[in-house]
Amino acid sequence: MTNTTPLEVATVIAQLGGARIFAMAFTYAAYERPPAGGVNVRFVIAKALVPNVRGKATHVEVTLMSDDTYTVVAHRVPTACEMLDGAQAAEVARFEMVYAGELRATVEGMTGLRLTLGTLTGAPKASAPW
Repeated sequence: MTNTTPLEVATVIAQLGGARIFAMAFTYAAYERPPAGGVNVRFVIAKALVPNVRGKATHVEVTLMSDDTYTVVAHRVPTACEMLDGAQAAEVARFEMVYAGELRATVEGMTGLRLTLGTLTGAPKASAPW
C-alpha cells in the first residue's frame, strides 16, 4: 500500500513535529484544496485533552497561503447536545502570516498543548561506579 498523502499535507505535519503529533495532541487530520490554491489541513484535538486546551478549542486549521505563509485558526465546535441547545461553532484564535519555522510554536501557544517531547541534547553522561 502506498502513501497517498499530498506533499503539502505531509510538509505541514512534518513542520508541526511529524507523525508524533497524533500521539501527543491530535486524533486525525483532514485536508482540502481551496479553489484559490494552497491546502487547508484541519486537525482534531483529542477529546481527552479538550478541557485543558486554551479556549476549549476542538479543531486547529492550518492553511497554506499563496505567499508561502500559513494562517492558523483554532475553532471550538460544539458537541451534538450543545448544538441542540443552540450553540454555534466559534473561532477561538487566529494567527496570519505565520512562517514555517514558527508554525509549531504558534499551534503550541494558541492551544497550550505540546506537540513534541523535544530532543535529549546535552544529557549528563553516566559515570562509571568503579
